[in-house]
Amino acid sequence: MKKTLLYLSAIALLAGVGIAYYLFNKPQRTANDEKPFAILTTDQLYQEFVENDTMAYKKYQGKVLQVSGVIGKTDVDASGYRVVNLITENGDVNVVITLMKDAVVSSHVGDSLTVKGICNGSTIETMLEMLMGDIQLNQGVVVNK
Repeated sequence: MKKTLLYLSAIALLAGVGIAYYLFNKPQRTANDEKPFAILTTDQLYQEFVENDTMAYKKYQGKVLQVSGVIGKTDVDASGYRVVNLITENGDVNVVITLMKDAVVSSHVGDSLTVKGICNGSTIETMLEMLMGDIQLNQGVVVNK
């Protein structure tokens, strides 16, 4: 009985280690590998989130979106990833794309840019009758340079 319990424990431990190893080494999902769920401009995406944030979140959460817009600014976050802000018709709300580490943006502020990224929702809030926040995409890649 004790041997059987010992064997079952060893098998369970090995299975757990195997699953953990697989999950740790699993390739990261990127927008580069997938066909876009939707092709939009920054203003179209902005309008969908403003009209019904909950429905837009359900519709786009975790999906690859291809978004075109004008660069408002670019930056590098604390982890070393390039972040591109594409402006919308409302200057207080941007579409913010965190690009893959190897992504190169040769465009400058004011240039048009098309990117693909995985939608992570929005942080749009109404403060004092004004909309503020961002629509966020991750694992982004530049479609045109």
